[in-house]
Amino acid sequence: MVSHLSAGAVSGLLSSVVLQPFDLLKTRVQQTRKAGSVYSQVTAILRNEGVWGLWRGAWPSMIRTSVGSALYFQTLAMMRKDNNTAMVNLITGASARAAVGFVMMPITIVKVRFESSLYTYNTILHATRDIFRGGGVNGFFAGFGVTALRDAPYAGIYVFSYEACKKTLPGNSLPVNFASGAGT
Repeated sequence: MVSHLSAGAVSGLLSSVVLQPFDLLKTRVQQTRKAGSVYSQVTAILRNEGVWGLWRGAWPSMIRTSVGSALYFQTLAMMRKDNNTAMVNLITGASARAAVGFVMMPITIVKVRFESSLYTYNTILHATRDIFRGGGVNGFFAGFGVTALRDAPYAGIYVFSYEACKKTLPGNSLPVNFASGAGT
């Protein structure tokens, strides 16, 4: 139990710190429709916010991915227990992802709003208050349905593929992870 929580937390934390600049750029580029916007966004961020501006929104991202990953792996392990048939893997992977996505949605909303250049938040608390003022509690769950429709099937198929690959490929190794990822 502790191993699922700690492995998920550490992997989520590390990936969010390393990949945050790309997550920030994705948010900023999605706000504009200009060609070549990735380069222009990077230069604008560096010019206006400095190099650390690439990590704007890192705190909610680190919370979301470390806690979210820990909860996902723990929930998945608890749901599957010793039963990892193909159908159980598909259903539990999707269900665990949807459940954890719902729990983590408020942090996701704060993260995206804080990263956005459309809002001028100075602090995470400022973003949180503004979201609540604009939409109440429901404001923190905007877009959950679409997010679940995107993430849950992927997670279900991934767990299904991962377990199938473990049975057919040697060991719990790179080929297993690569094949299951490529299969989704």
